[in-house]
Amino acid sequence: MESIEVLKGPSSVLTGTSVAGGLVNLNPKRATGTSLPQFDFGVGSNDYIRGSVDVGGTISESDRLYWRFVGLSEHADRQSNGGQNPHSYAASAIFGYRDNGWKIDASSQIYDTRIVYGKLYYADPTTNTVQPVTIFSNDNNYYKTRSLSQNLGVERDLVTSEAFTLRLRSRMRYQYAEQTLQNQLYQGKYNFGGAIGIIDLVTGNNSFSKNYQFSSSSDLYAKLETGSVTQQFIVAFDYSWQKINQIASGYSALVPFQPLPSLGSIPDSSNPNRNELRATRKDYGLVVQDQISWGPFHALLSARQTWYDLTSRQVFYPYLINNDADQRISKLLPTGGLVFSATKWASIYYTYQKAVTPPIWGSGPIGGRHFQPPSAQGTKPASSWSFSVAAFR
Repeated sequence: MESIEVLKGPSSVLTGTSVAGGLVNLNPKRATGTSLPQFDFGVGSNDYIRGSVDVGGTISESDRLYWRFVGLSEHADRQSNGGQNPHSYAASAIFGYRDNGWKIDASSQIYDTRIVYGKLYYADPTTNTVQPVTIFSNDNNYYKTRSLSQNLGVERDLVTSEAFTLRLRSRMRYQYAEQTLQNQLYQGKYNFGGAIGIIDLVTGNNSFSKNYQFSSSSDLYAKLETGSVTQQFIVAFDYSWQKINQIASGYSALVPFQPLPSLGSIPDSSNPNRNELRATRKDYGLVVQDQISWGPFHALLSARQTWYDLTSRQVFYPYLINNDADQRISKLLPTGGLVFSATKWASIYYTYQKAVTPPIWGSGPIGGRHFQPPSAQGTKPASSWSFSVAAFR
């Protein structure tokens, strides 16, 4: 990332739909031919080693073509609190074009991370303390993600003057990812009474999934300045598509009534006891937004017509229990905001929004009927103030 912006309070109201408390804006690095080369190297305990690079340059100054490469590699034999072979590897090849009102950014990124789990603890109700788990080791537990993504951004100023700006913007992203989970958990001590007495419960979860994602958005942005009034108008269309294929398995054991299980293997289609999830989700919508600034007053009115399609097939083996879920959502979601900047350090704002939460993967019918998607609407009157002191030399 080139920068990370955090907007809170009244400033976040004016950014669009379904934002009331704040937002985080991630600005990716771009190839502009002006970035300075950066190198980083570090070492630490447990044979930790880290290195990163950020270099760029010009492919053709006459054609305004630029390049940039960003890479990161870090690895350790283990964590200090347990867990083996944590690592993160990432690399991005970035290209940019800047000429004749065009701004085109393209990048390819590979990513590989392995998150490991440290020591386990459990709550001991007899002593009201937290105790470490010593009956087994979870050093080989991990969660790993590998992905490849392609990104394209296009921006062009169609009309530019002192009073009026008309801009076309478009973004596209495709990503393929593989996710692997191997985890064994100690659930605690249970008193089953009788001849069994107090025993330990151990469970395990293993899964492997393939994820395919595509998202795009295009908008037409217009800005009009007339005297003390500034009006910004946006018409946008966004579309996202995601497909997931996942195979998962689980196990449990009562120790010492049952032998301590070994760490489970990553499941595939040959596992007799498995859970398969195959789902496709589409989310798209049309947004119209108008923002007006007049001195200390700022107003936002927007509406989004959203459509959502989910097709989910979940099968539990070996009994072939189907848990299918198909849902279609079509909602008009209005949003409004009004901000009054009383002084430089105090402002009052009021918002109204209507939102809908799509269903999660694998959500099935209850009694032959699906739950309706959660929806919400409400208002939020609020005030905020800030105070800061800065010194310069």
